[in-house]
Amino acid sequence: MSDTEIIRKVKDGEKEMFGEIVERYMKQAYSVALYWTGDTHLAWDVSQEAFLRIFRGIKKFDETRPFFPYLYRVILNVVKRMKIKKREEGIDGIVVPVEDDPQSLMEKEEMIERLKKGIEGLDEKDREIIYLRHYAGLSYREIAEALDIPIGTVMSRLYYARKRLSQWMKEYMNS
Repeated sequence: MSDTEIIRKVKDGEKEMFGEIVERYMKQAYSVALYWTGDTHLAWDVSQEAFLRIFRGIKKFDETRPFFPYLYRVILNVVKRMKIKKREEGIDGIVVPVEDDPQSLMEKEEMIERLKKGIEGLDEKDREIIYLRHYAGLSYREIAEALDIPIGTVMSRLYYARKRLSQWMKEYMNS
């Protein structure tokens, strides 16, 4: 059953159907909340609060639009309202293929650390756009919806964020 069908059923009074939406998106919600809070317990609370707010306001939700970008915006609002300071460690979850050669593995680990430092050095908008595209795996359209900006702005921000990160990496490698 699609998100649209489930949300229509919830709007029509089948409130228990909302549990399917929660099950479908809980891991992503928790991941986003964890990214913005940096605290596992707080991330759980934030994601639960976001689902609760969506459930309470479900009649206002436009079911013709994708659900996750809306969920993302609600999570950000919850985080901002709770006045949570965004974590400073950067983005985790960078996957590195395992190789038998210890030297190659060590070089890749060093590269990951450099990349994390580079991402940490970006401003909040740049970190956010890189997170949404490369960590959360959202499409340009979904990012546009989540941030409530035009797709062209998404592409532009992503381009310049990558360019700044690339420049930082080059400078870091040469120092």
